Amino acid sequence: MNSLTISHRRTAIIAALATVLMLVFVRLPLPFLYGIELLLFTTVVWFVHIRYSLQAAVLLAIIGAACGIFLWDQTPLLALTPIEILLVGWASARSNRSVVFWDAIYWVTLGISSHYFLYVWLTHSSDTNTTLVLLFAVANGLMNAFFGQLAAEYLPDVEASRMARRWRIGRIAYHLCMGILIIPTLIYLIISGFFNYQGTLGEVSRRLDTIYGHVNEELNNLSVTELRDLQVGSTLQKAALHNMFANLTTNLDIQLTLIDDRSQVIATLDPSLASSREMYDWRSGGTVDQLADNLYLRKPDDIPAYNKVYRWSQSNFVSIYHFDRLPYTLIAIQPVTIFQQLMYQLYLLSIVIVGISTIISAAVAYRITRRLSQSITELGEFTTGLPQRIRSREPIDWRDSPLHEVNLLRNNFEDMSRELSSMFYEINQSEEKLRKLAHYDTLTSLGNRYSFGLYLPSLIQMAKERSLRVACLFIDLDFFKSINDTHGHDAGDAVLKEVGARLNLYNTEQMKAFRLSGDEFVVVVSEPLPEDLEQWAQEIHDELIRTDVSFHGQRIPIRLSAGISLYPDHGQDAESLLRSSDHAMYRAKVSGRNRVRLGSKIVSDGKEGEWR
Repeated sequence: MNSLTISHRRTAIIAALATVLMLVFVRLPLPFLYGIELLLFTTVVWFVHIRYSLQAAVLLAIIGAACGIFLWDQTPLLALTPIEILLVGWASARSNRSVVFWDAIYWVTLGISSHYFLYVWLTHSSDTNTTLVLLFAVANGLMNAFFGQLAAEYLPDVEASRMARRWRIGRIAYHLCMGILIIPTLIYLIISGFFNYQGTLGEVSRRLDTIYGHVNEELNNLSVTELRDLQVGSTLQKAALHNMFANLTTNLDIQLTLIDDRSQVIATLDPSLASSREMYDWRSGGTVDQLADNLYLRKPDDIPAYNKVYRWSQSNFVSIYHFDRLPYTLIAIQPVTIFQQLMYQLYLLSIVIVGISTIISAAVAYRITRRLSQSITELGEFTTGLPQRIRSREPIDWRDSPLHEVNLLRNNFEDMSRELSSMFYEINQSEEKLRKLAHYDTLTSLGNRYSFGLYLPSLIQMAKERSLRVACLFIDLDFFKSINDTHGHDAGDAVLKEVGARLNLYNTEQMKAFRLSGDEFVVVVSEPLPEDLEQWAQEIHDELIRTDVSFHGQRIPIRLSAGISLYPDHGQDAESLLRSSDHAMYRAKVSGRNRVRLGSKIVSDGKEGEWR
């Protein structure tokens, strides 16, 4: 599969995911309260525009608007979204300004007016909620542009050609300032709306239950004669009930209606029902949702579902109560609009405060980030190619910065440049020395632990690929601590140096010797292996202890224990192979020292035995 096919497949997957996510946001807007919702689908649209192309973004906006309007009863105001994407996307693509900037220009010049006229035409009125609806539309548009830009800036990009994207500290600081302001405010509005609505339901339930309690108490106080007169339709009793209802609901904007078992109105505060002789059904003409045990929400059917704000303003909370002494039903209705207006005032105040705070914060953030990015950019220019400039002895003008922290960095770089200037000369003179220090032991001239850590894993990897074997001989000097304690550390170094010199004789193309640490040495041999590994190890052992070490007229004998292991019998990797040879060496020490032991493996009967 060639790279072009993979790129096309990846693009198709990204397009499908963006479309699905966009449709989810259209289908499930972010609810606030009483019809106010945020549609976040243009976040995906802006992301696609910034990352990919304006054409794809406009197509997504058309699909989202069409699905929202014709499939899911969203507001027809969505028809203006493709126009917003087209105009703002076109302007941002031909300038260095962000989509947030051009989206703000769009809303000030064209967005508010077009949304206002379309909203008034759809609702056939310009009520007190129009201002809030327009402000939320503006906030929704700008918020989507901001979130889309954030996603395009900071989400990982699967396109290889875009892996070189670099972030500017000024933009990061600006986005961080705006995110800290916008996101907590958004969360606060959602949470406060939820708890406000729950509190409203509790308040309405308590208020209507209290009214019912008073009505039930009054009816229980009626005499048998008064109850009979009420049942036969006494005008006097109905007037008394009406007065009682009016007194109980003073300044509460609550409608009470009492009906009999045939749904005929007995008494009511609703003027439209006072003279009606038809059966009263409070559910007719509306959609009813049960909110609690005895609390319902009735939304009118004659208002389109997409006009959510106006539909909520004409909705009612309803509670139904029955009485002990009469076959009557009390229907208590609380209009939603009073609670809606109170919450909208809070939303309106919050939007105004956030808007003003955003403008102020944007100005402050711009000023701060401009100063910060300018200082850091200058510092970056000073330090670009710093080693080469120092090596070529180019003069560097280290300018002071108004930022204290940046100035500290400047001073540090200046000090470092002086140190580097003196170090370069020494480094150029001692590259070979450094290489030897990195790979070879300074006392014995054998390869060190680092060199061994590179050599053995690579050798085993090659052995795996070619089905070869590798042997590892682990050597540890016996009584080395006693040599140091008796003759001194210089004598111990002389012994180590002599052992290293003798092991150096075994360094060939197939055999390498290393000093790991202290008095520990390793000899690694690759194919072709000696025919008898035990004899080979014993010969090395005998050669190393053949003669004593002469130190200041003293003769110091060399004694050592050694263990040998074989790949792949005793270990499948470098670590396990070394551990196996170390374990064999330990068994040599335990069995009397100054000898060689072979590694162990698991034989067929499951017991540990020596390898032969």
